[in-house]
Amino acid sequence: MTESDKNNAMGEEIAQHTAIISLLFFIVAGIFLIGPMLGSLLSLPFLGFDITALTSFVQNLGGDPSQRTAAIAFQGGTAIGAFFVAPWLWLKLVKRRNPSVYFSGGKVLPLAMFLAVALSFSMMIFNSGLIEWNKGLEFPAFMKGFEEWARNAENQADALSSFMTNFDSFGQFLVGLIVIAGLAGICEEFLFRGVLQTEIQERSGNIHVAVWVSAFLFSAIHFQFFGFFPRLVLGVVFGYLYAYSGSLWYPVFAHFLNNAFVVCSAYILGKNTSELSNVTESTPWYLVVLGLIGTVALMVWFKSLFPKKKTA
Repeated sequence: MTESDKNNAMGEEIAQHTAIISLLFFIVAGIFLIGPMLGSLLSLPFLGFDITALTSFVQNLGGDPSQRTAAIAFQGGTAIGAFFVAPWLWLKLVKRRNPSVYFSGGKVLPLAMFLAVALSFSMMIFNSGLIEWNKGLEFPAFMKGFEEWARNAENQADALSSFMTNFDSFGQFLVGLIVIAGLAGICEEFLFRGVLQTEIQERSGNIHVAVWVSAFLFSAIHFQFFGFFPRLVLGVVFGYLYAYSGSLWYPVFAHFLNNAFVVCSAYILGKNTSELSNVTESTPWYLVVLGLIGTVALMVWFKSLFPKKKTA
């Protein structure tokens, strides 16, 4: 290798590392700046365009039932800003890549979409066992401080979820369904499967590393350790749906169904999401095992529909 080739290779490596660092910067900016700003703008109409009320609302999010629609709008704006706008800006400014390529690639086959639906429900059954196990984890004494922090964060997240899904009307339920299921499915899959998983695969050359690392980050970024492993499994399944098919619409739809099931159940049964999770924890072990077997079998079938897609 000539000196010129070495310099070019070094330049490419530096450019790759710079791209990853800049992506992390955009993600952090999206979570802590762009998302909250957009969420605040979308919630303002439901607060009478009162800036003073907005400040109090953001500080006490989930504390006033009369502001539930504003809270849902705030969450929607936060998701769009953090998980869609931020990576979109990174793609345009840093990668010079059209974000639409993540939604236009691959084939959308009726049978494959049916399998994605079936996968969503078999995965819910399997995950019900993981939910119970994960929530019951206990830490050694030297990690007591972390466990207390994690429990507190989990309780706060459960309280906010309960507040968001305790709908007052059918119209509010529809808004919640669009935000919690629709926007979350599109925005989170765009970032974690479309952008992150693709970048990691390009760097590592191994799709399995890309799927698991992006799924880990997907779960970790929710800051809910006692729901970490069930969410990790969701991320892995969504990741392989994208990896095998090349189309982001499969994980988007599966993500939508997973969230929509919780939102619709909360509305129909008149229960909040934390109560619903307690119900799913009672799933018998043999159904959990059948859910795992079904998930694996359906994923193998799904993969067979895209034989030309390289996965490693």
